[in-house]
Amino acid sequence: MSQFQPPFTVTSKIIHYISDIAEAIGKLSIMYNEKDILQSKQDALVKQVKNALLNDNVTLTKAQINTIYHKDDIDLSEEIIKKVNNSIEVYEQMNNWDINLCDDFLTAHKALILSQENTTDNYRTNNTINSKKLKVAPQALHIPQMMEDLFSWLSTSTEHPLIKSSVFHYELKFIHPFVEGNSRIASLWQSKILKQWNPLFILFPVEKFIEATKQQYNSAINESTDTGDSSVFIEYILENTLSTILKIDNSLFLNKEPARSLAPIEKNTTPQETPQVKALINVLRQSDISLNRKQLQEKLKLKDRKHFRERYLKPAMDAALIEMTIPEKPNSKLQKYRLI
Repeated sequence: MSQFQPPFTVTSKIIHYISDIAEAIGKLSIMYNEKDILQSKQDALVKQVKNALLNDNVTLTKAQINTIYHKDDIDLSEEIIKKVNNSIEVYEQMNNWDINLCDDFLTAHKALILSQENTTDNYRTNNTINSKKLKVAPQALHIPQMMEDLFSWLSTSTEHPLIKSSVFHYELKFIHPFVEGNSRIASLWQSKILKQWNPLFILFPVEKFIEATKQQYNSAINESTDTGDSSVFIEYILENTLSTILKIDNSLFLNKEPARSLAPIEKNTTPQETPQVKALINVLRQSDISLNRKQLQEKLKLKDRKHFRERYLKPAMDAALIEMTIPEKPNSKLQKYRLI
């Protein structure tokens, strides 16, 4: 019996998105340290719960969720409060679950839907939900084997986590293993896969943009199903992931300027001061010494020397924001760079 392989194509668009996301996260990691991430955890949890509940047509404010989180009194039904507490518990337990274990996945889903009436936490047993026949989903009797195959692929696949998590998300939606909560658990599990790859994904879980782009989300799923290839859905996830990261990135550059702001830099600010240049400047601001090219690339998490020179180093020098320590010998092996 051959091993299950989900049908998808790694398009050039997907490759470009992965490259851009990796670069954006690299810059973001310079601005965000471990302390920042810890401080953001509660806020991120509240946002995750808020976005996840929207998938169940439950609309609450962050303030309301915070009130429930802190066990304070609030004028909401017991059913809603229970649903919020269950969601909070699920997200707090995420670190204890293994992304490759179907049993942990089932435990997570069970916790998510505990507060829903007339709902079972087991796999669906027929092809009719709320008196409506599922048009595309596989027969219920095939679900256990399909889920086993999907998790076997997840645990052995060597694909990039951005691709692997997106394929898993789509395949879960296609299988539609549960009566309720398929979108929520698919989003949660993808976020967990991505956070295992890079902890910064706590700041931009997929739940964050799915509700805001619900029509695009459904269209990507439908088109992938029609073509028998989930590349359209992968592109949708990566496009919106990149957009979310860049929004956070731009916000940080606007609101988290280092205290050491020198007048000459402000004076020489030009249109060439792109996010890449700002990232380079920030690295030099945080350093007490001049840095060579290799050191700068390491701190920026950039491997391509040509890309670094064209997008970071040259624009910063052209804008008179940084200078060489040995300007008379630009190609010297001892060359370093510092702020002007």
